[in-house]
Amino acid sequence: MPFVLGADSSSPASPMSTAPQMNEDFSNQEWSDNSEGEEKKGGRMNWTEEENLKLISSWLHHSNDSVKGNSQKGENFWKNIVAEFNSNVPEDQRRKVPQCKTHWTKTNKLVVHFNGCWVRMMRARASGESDDQVMANAHVVYKR
Repeated sequence: MPFVLGADSSSPASPMSTAPQMNEDFSNQEWSDNSEGEEKKGGRMNWTEEENLKLISSWLHHSNDSVKGNSQKGENFWKNIVAEFNSNVPEDQRRKVPQCKTHWTKTNKLVVHFNGCWVRMMRARASGESDDQVMANAHVVYKR
């Protein structure tokens, strides 16, 4: 017997049919993935150039750790990076591990691309060119 729900039926055709009514109001229910009772911030927080530099600096500091080296586990590695990053920014600009990891994957591609431009300019360095001039040339090539 098929399951039929109609306006004129007094009982559902199946004992398992406890389908929610379409006119229920879910507006006062709280749906949150915040496990620590934190307030959910409205909107997206864009990354500033200063924050990008702080994230890169934190990543470099922890990836070049001479004591732990490359034997760090990913979870602890990123927790340490985010802890250092958050200690260097105002409280309203603090980020979580997933935000930093996601942003790093996007930012790292750009950093690697710039590094390639810089290496090419170092190899093509003219006699008497200063480091600042090489950097300026790398910026020009990168922007192209």
